[in-house]
Amino acid sequence: MGEIYVLLGTNRHRIYHWRENFSGTRMKYEVIKTAGKHFGLCANETESLANKAGLSLCADESFKKMFGDLLCEYPESKRRLCEMSLVSERMFRYIKEGRFLKKEPVLSLAISMGASFETIQTLLKKAGYVLSNSLPNDAVVMWILRNEIKKNPVYLANEILESLGLPLLMTGENRQ
Repeated sequence: MGEIYVLLGTNRHRIYHWRENFSGTRMKYEVIKTAGKHFGLCANETESLANKAGLSLCADESFKKMFGDLLCEYPESKRRLCEMSLVSERMFRYIKEGRFLKKEPVLSLAISMGASFETIQTLLKKAGYVLSNSLPNDAVVMWILRNEIKKNPVYLANEILESLGLPLLMTGENRQ
């Protein structure tokens, strides 16, 4: 295993930290990119590996525009959107500016705006994330989106996640 850690440019402690610290995505990106390079994966294979971890290596600058376009179509107030998505107004401003893009608040806002599954995947990809069948939280959210449940989808997701003992969307709770 030590040899593989060296090839990946990491060590056992960093992998353990990655597994225990779900919010530390920068290290995850670097490990995935390095793994792709050392194992001779093409760009699509490396992207597929990242997608299994709920990440995308295809982030680009068009996130801000796409998010702004979704906001223009949203009929209610921004304050109401923040309440429905359980996102603070400060976090909302950061996301609107294209700063501090984390998966959960972007996802929660997009769900609350009533975006389609495909639109949410595209928006997340532009922010450097995807919904992945490999992650239990994502699987719950994907089920809700695919079944087009529109009434309080974030709250429903949290009810299901709580019943499964998984971390909730946008509550700051991290259950193990």
